[in-house]
Amino acid sequence: MSTWGKVILTNQGEALLNQCLGMSGHYNLNQSNDPDSDTKGIVVTRVSTGRYRYTNTSVEYLKERTDLATSDGATGGTSGFVENLNITGLKPITSSNSDQYGQALIQVQLDNQREDRNIKEEYPLGQLGVFARLEGSTEEILFTIVQYAGDTLPVIPAPVTPTLLNFGFYIAIATTETISIEMEFTGIVTAKQFDDYKLVTDETLNTLNEHAKNTENPHKVTAQQVGLGNVPNVTTDNQTPTFTQSSTLSEINSGEKLSTLFGKIKKAIVDLISHLANTSNPHSVTKSQVGLGNVDDTSDADKPISTATRKALDGKAPKTHASSSEDYGIGDREVYGHLKLFNGINSTADTRSGFAATPNAVKTAYEKAVEGVNAAEKAQETADSKLDKGFISNGYTGIDEVTARLNGIEEGAEVNKVTSVQGRTGDVTVTKADIDLGNVPNVTTNNQTPTFTAASSRTNINSGETLATIFGKIKKWFSDLKTIAFTGSYTDLSNKPTSMKNPNSLTLTMNGSSSSYNGSATASKSWYAPTSGGTAGYIPISNGSGAPAWRQPDYYGVCSTEGATRDKVVDIPNFKLVNGVRIRVKFTYSHAILASGTNARLNVSNTGAKTVYLANKLVRGYYGVPNASSADTSMYPNTWDENEVIEFWYDGSSWRSIPETHILDPLDVKLVRASWVTWNTAGNTTYLPKFLNKIIRSCDFFADSSNAASIIQEALRHTANAGRLSIITTYGNSYFTIDDNIYIAESQTESSLRAPRKVTIEGRSMVSTSKARLDFKNNCSIKNGGATSPQLTLKNLELQLYWGIGVGVQNTTFINLGTGNGSVLILENCDISISESQVSELPAFIADTIIMKNCNYSLEATEHSQYMCYSGIRCNRLEIDGGSISITNDCSNTINPDNFELNFIYGSNVTGYIKNCTINGAGSYRVSIIDSPYIEVATCDITLGNKASLCHYTTSTEKIYTALRDCTINYTASTYLTFGKITGCTFKNSSTGYTTDAYKLQVLCPAQITNNAFVGRSEMNFNGNKVLFTNNILQYSQSYTTFPTGSVNANNMVSG
Repeated sequence: MSTWGKVILTNQGEALLNQCLGMSGHYNLNQSNDPDSDTKGIVVTRVSTGRYRYTNTSVEYLKERTDLATSDGATGGTSGFVENLNITGLKPITSSNSDQYGQALIQVQLDNQREDRNIKEEYPLGQLGVFARLEGSTEEILFTIVQYAGDTLPVIPAPVTPTLLNFGFYIAIATTETISIEMEFTGIVTAKQFDDYKLVTDETLNTLNEHAKNTENPHKVTAQQVGLGNVPNVTTDNQTPTFTQSSTLSEINSGEKLSTLFGKIKKAIVDLISHLANTSNPHSVTKSQVGLGNVDDTSDADKPISTATRKALDGKAPKTHASSSEDYGIGDREVYGHLKLFNGINSTADTRSGFAATPNAVKTAYEKAVEGVNAAEKAQETADSKLDKGFISNGYTGIDEVTARLNGIEEGAEVNKVTSVQGRTGDVTVTKADIDLGNVPNVTTNNQTPTFTAASSRTNINSGETLATIFGKIKKWFSDLKTIAFTGSYTDLSNKPTSMKNPNSLTLTMNGSSSSYNGSATASKSWYAPTSGGTAGYIPISNGSGAPAWRQPDYYGVCSTEGATRDKVVDIPNFKLVNGVRIRVKFTYSHAILASGTNARLNVSNTGAKTVYLANKLVRGYYGVPNASSADTSMYPNTWDENEVIEFWYDGSSWRSIPETHILDPLDVKLVRASWVTWNTAGNTTYLPKFLNKIIRSCDFFADSSNAASIIQEALRHTANAGRLSIITTYGNSYFTIDDNIYIAESQTESSLRAPRKVTIEGRSMVSTSKARLDFKNNCSIKNGGATSPQLTLKNLELQLYWGIGVGVQNTTFINLGTGNGSVLILENCDISISESQVSELPAFIADTIIMKNCNYSLEATEHSQYMCYSGIRCNRLEIDGGSISITNDCSNTINPDNFELNFIYGSNVTGYIKNCTINGAGSYRVSIIDSPYIEVATCDITLGNKASLCHYTTSTEKIYTALRDCTINYTASTYLTFGKITGCTFKNSSTGYTTDAYKLQVLCPAQITNNAFVGRSEMNFNGNKVLFTNNILQYSQSYTTFPTGSVNANNMVSG
């Protein structure tokens, strides 16, 4: 059946149909039935695709829609519209003999290569909407809508994958009762039915995508078919053209054949090689052409020299002037000179002396000169500095200008005599106005006499104000001060009271109590906030009207009495012991006395030791009360931990903890073993480990081995959906016997569930080396009570089942959530152990999806009945990460044991993976780990015994895409492999047999086997399947392996 929902006629569409009611009870489509009639036809304007769908799928809800769904699955998000499809056909069905009578067939086409289509990416197809309008109107409405009803939306490929989809569906155009019509597609290109050739479903689109991505020539196109029959199947670098050397040199030309081109090239290369080897000046080069036209062809020793050259050579000095003579002097045309080297730098000898300065003398002289220059520059700097301080700062630019100006002063000129002031000459008297100080009085600061007027208001003085303003403000302040500011005398105070009431007539009243004051200095009167002194230690509080009342305070204290002492002492300031009083006490030490008559007692502020009772928290189970009727059932456990704070209330004779009733957290329910508490013959508690005190007091349920199933079921009923049930154990008391069925989603109906459909059961052990254990008996399981999509998570648990010989056939299913209902089972850090003497229908776990994380699964069977190919797990999806899987088949019944095969997972359509896992198959008879070819196995350490196989045998020829990768496989006999890709693995064959199929690797599908290592004999039987066997390393050659026709066996290395 199609996974599309029904075609829904919207309310707007139904209204449009009602407007168009025509003759014969039919609605007109695209035309009026009568040109003169007022009835109009319906015009289908477009058929559009949507990438989303409405989450509410009820017919009533969909009928109210006016557009395609948005991103939030409703109407408030981003529009889901993608594109309009080509409408290729629109035909009403008018024949009454047709099953579609009263309907119209709409045929549309989706072509992702259409030129006017601007969609570049793939998109999910969630909806199709038919939009229409009334003939003659421009108002468009959503006429009908249909949604994809599967779990995962089909995907319309991107244009890189050419796709042409032709499909159609019927819509009602007669009575509204015919609107619920299944959507039907007419096929892709052909007119097959939708169920035969599933359009826009995941499977079809995935097939199209895989086909488009297939680069291995799926249509077997030959070179001849594409016009390349004469082209060799080699790379460009490996082309081998044939040619003959040309007889003459000639140029190569574009468009010539390779044989002609290479013939010409070979002729040119042969002639070039011959030319390069010719050393006899094949180009006849002359000495003039190389710039040596005037050079004689003679040796250097025999070359003649010119007269001028000889004359110049005769005047040259001898090569050496060494002499011991002390006669020095410069040489001339008749006498050779004789020089003496000299290091000094102070000699005044002239050129006739024959002295010559050594390099050291030159260096010393240079350094002296540099020192002199530096000293001169420093002196100049000093002079310039002094000039800058004097002349230059006054406008002189240098010493030369200073000197020139000094030279211009006439002899006898007087210094500092002013000849004119501001144009005035002669004897001029300079005034303060001449230097812009005409307004400044010629007095000292203390003798300044500012003038001012009092300000109009009192304001503060500010920096930058004139003296007149500042003193004006100050005067205003002083003017406003009254005499009393300076004297402080009461007589200077103005507006003094003239009379006072007689104190003898003064009456004081508080809380309804009054008293008269007689004016005496010794008179006194006491009042209380309430009308009385109250109770010691109490505090006042309003009662809403009138005088306040007294209440007890929040009392808190610390008790430091040691744990072994029965009577605890705590001091609380201002404490008063009254009925109902509450206190909070922090105990420095723990306390664990449980024997009858020895309950802890509490003495608060010397008010006497009162018995302490801690509240019972349990909902159901044994807690402080044994099974024996002689037990002291009035006891409460009286224990607490170090530094624990407990709140008590006083009932008139004893202290009781708060709360007294149970407070249960439905998201975290706790259950413990009752057998931790032991009882003596008198029925009194005799022992309880101290460290268990807090655990027991924090738990909600107690169970022992005899009632575990019923208590666990009751605890689940108190657990909220998505909550956790913790099973707490320790030491040897770590197991719970499951001898009755336990249900999650306990009720059979969705509306009255009594236990959560989604819950976690987690073991919590006080000992790190052990786990809480569930022992399943009497064909009992944890089951789904009937809900859809149940989810059960088991953590840190040990699941065990063992039946000895003679027990009979047993159902070994631990967890049965059912399949086909969306169920999920998650196991984390669990140990599963099944040891069976007889088995019937074996799956330990049944669910749609099973997820195992770091779990250890062990299945051992020793007998069997009539069933074949038992499965340890039954599911549609399997995900395993970490842990181990061990399957052992030692069945020895008389019913042909070779026909009994023990499987970990048996089911040909199961998808998923197993990774990071240790896998072991053992026993005397057949074992296989997986049956489905859709389970990937990765990074696992696999050991397979004599009768064990990794995969179940199959005769299917389906192409497989899952992989076996990065695993180590130890095997001793034939093992089946159903993987499309085997890579990065190490196969170790410890068997000496390899010539027969009983010891070969059996490949049961076409496969790529690359980059693997084979240790030992690695003979294989491919069972007629083509394989790509490349880049592998083998210890031995495959002498007994035959590769089917069409296979590739290349680039492999044999190391031994």
